[in-house]
Amino acid sequence: MEIVLDKTTGFTFYEELKELTLSGDVDFNSKHGSVTNKKLTIPVYGIYKIDWGFSQNSLSTFYKDATSELSLYVNNYKSEITAVINKETKSYHAVKSTNKSITLLLREKDSLFLNAVNLNSENLLMNNVYLKIEKLEVEDKSGFGYDG
Repeated sequence: MEIVLDKTTGFTFYEELKELTLSGDVDFNSKHGSVTNKKLTIPVYGIYKIDWGFSQNSLSTFYKDATSELSLYVNNYKSEITAVINKETKSYHAVKSTNKSITLLLREKDSLFLNAVNLNSENLLMNNVYLKIEKLEVEDKSGFGYDG
């Protein structure tokens, strides 16, 4: 786990689960003070790059026609971008992987979380589930004094 917090310049959050077997909101078991009830609270207003993804054994999706989804929620609203592994996802050495990235303007106290869903199968088994959030430094060229 890597956490860097500096209220004047930025914020970075990274957590990974080696294995996820339950559908629903992802609990990273974080010790970070900004994470409560499986949700990360944004501490500083600014523009953020958010990355998330997972990998999965390709046999599950091939034989069972299963689909696994990992969705980002911002303030309890589902993002239109979802990380998906299904029968059509390419496989490398019997492993399928997916990752997504989005850049958003977030305000202080906005909340984020991931939700895992497994379709057409009884068992969910996601590997290397991760969430990475970085506050981007933005250069002010407007003359209005925004410091990002």
